[in-house]
Amino acid sequence: MPPDYLPLPASLEIPQFIYHVQRLHLTKTRAKESKSFGAVGALTDKCGQYTDDEIERMTAVLDNDEEARLVAHREFIDLRAYVFCRDSKGEMLEPERVRFYRTGLIVHVLPDFKIVDSRQTPRKRRNDAYNNPLADNGVWKVYRKK
Repeated sequence: MPPDYLPLPASLEIPQFIYHVQRLHLTKTRAKESKSFGAVGALTDKCGQYTDDEIERMTAVLDNDEEARLVAHREFIDLRAYVFCRDSKGEMLEPERVRFYRTGLIVHVLPDFKIVDSRQTPRKRRNDAYNNPLADNGVWKVYRKK
């Protein structure tokens, strides 16, 4: 396969090259990493320590419902670009979402190239976001999974 199709890990920190770029839309949003758990011990092994009261609350959720799961969320700022390219016939392709903050991004631009910078415009918070965590150790917030 040509190199364009090989998935290279971000840990190599090799810049991403994208050709025939007509428009670049930069966004910044709050995102979260999520991990799901069925046991408090597994959660504390992965996410760190919590107070005794928080551990009691999490244990009670799991003890009172055998179907229950806990979900831990760690927030981070997600910087990404939506890259709009044209194919060899000049037709606009579907945008590609690219995370580039670790690797960098090198683009070959077309005439009339535009950058849309929405990094200062916050995205609307999702209406299905979790509220009222059972536990919070300053990094990971733990909720009963919906």
